[in-house]
Amino acid sequence: MVALKVPVSRSLLHLMVDGAAQLGIIVSECKAQQFGLYLSELLRWNSSINLTGITDGQQIIIKHFLDSLAYLKVLELQGDEKLIDIGTGAGFPGIPLKLVSPKLQLVLLDARIKRVAFLKHLSRQLKLEGVLCVHGRAEELAHHAQHYQQYNVAVARAVTQLDRLIALALPYIVCGGRLLVSYGAQIDRQLELAAKVLDEHSAALEKVAQVKLPHSNEVRNIIVIRKCFT
Repeated sequence: MVALKVPVSRSLLHLMVDGAAQLGIIVSECKAQQFGLYLSELLRWNSSINLTGITDGQQIIIKHFLDSLAYLKVLELQGDEKLIDIGTGAGFPGIPLKLVSPKLQLVLLDARIKRVAFLKHLSRQLKLEGVLCVHGRAEELAHHAQHYQQYNVAVARAVTQLDRLIALALPYIVCGGRLLVSYGAQIDRQLELAAKVLDEHSAALEKVAQVKLPHSNEVRNIIVIRKCFT
């Protein structure tokens, strides 16, 4: 990759800072610059490999960066949790969460090796510590000793139906841990599917939180599943 980095305007950085503030998250000037670098590298690599169908900088900030930070409306991070992002793609929501909670121990899992190559490059560019980028299929790696019941939190962005996500993700999570999945406005069908498999996986629906994306009319429903209930 030899193309020049895509410049990011001050107005876009301000959009990021203001949007995060609307979610109750403080993004410093330094952190805003990191998000700017993330945006630049995402656009640069996207010209060669398929990372996102969204190519407008403002929409990337809203629908990827702020969308990712919306998880923090329902997820209280102490700072050193182990979190796995299943089907992370271009790093969402994992890397935005890491940028605002730098002590988080993060694993980014994706089945496409070119995306994992981008994530490794991005982690180096952002100088992130405590990030492991893993290439593989979620259903296969879940039962490896390195990953089985090793994570406090698993996150995903509606990469498949909720019942399938529950089956894929819960083997990664410790008892008492949580799975968070973000969907759009219509979630009744997903909740119906989930209800059929929760008992089978020793899990319970903890909450559903509706979050309006800043600078947008779009709404996200974040579903929280807790593993091992009594």
